[in-house]
Amino acid sequence: MKRLLFIVLTWVFPTFSFAHPHVFMEQSLVLEMEGSLVKGLWVEWSFDEMMTSAVSLDFPPDAQGKWTEINHKKLKETYFDNLESVGYFIHLYINNTPFTMENPMDFQAYVSAGKLTYRFFVNINKFGLPGNSLTVGIYDDTFYCDIEFRGENSLEILSKDPLAKNVVSKLVPNPKRKYWNDTITPVEAIFQFK
Repeated sequence: MKRLLFIVLTWVFPTFSFAHPHVFMEQSLVLEMEGSLVKGLWVEWSFDEMMTSAVSLDFPPDAQGKWTEINHKKLKETYFDNLESVGYFIHLYINNTPFTMENPMDFQAYVSAGKLTYRFFVNINKFGLPGNSLTVGIYDDTFYCDIEFRGENSLEILSKDPLAKNVVSKLVPNPKRKYWNDTITPVEAIFQFK
């Protein structure tokens, strides 16, 4: 739908063609819990072929789609650490109150099925008390990057505790947080603790 809107707007209003996504990403989230403690989120981004090619030209991976430790560090410094200035595109809310996160940890980059993939952990360390909710929006409000969830299977809960069965997750468009001249409605992940 976003791509169709972009094509129509570009044709009708050519000035829109100056601001369009240059990087396309698909994402998934895994909520990690220990008892009722929300430890954090594992975020996974899979990039389009253009971004994969650009990074692979700068830092060629081996035949297994991995980098040497030195090149992995350089890749992170060049293509990931700079996202700190935009909060890694992550917007977190606990009970609709903004939550300031620490910088992500455990960054991993690899190529799988011909696509560059990032995986990293966002530390939260808050209790998921009944009635509470955690909302996660990951989007680039400049629309340089188009970040979309992979679908309903984009959300998982990682826990050995039976309490995790009381967590309901869903993807919901949020028109209150529209961006890019109010033309794009972000889809957010909501984890509701029952």
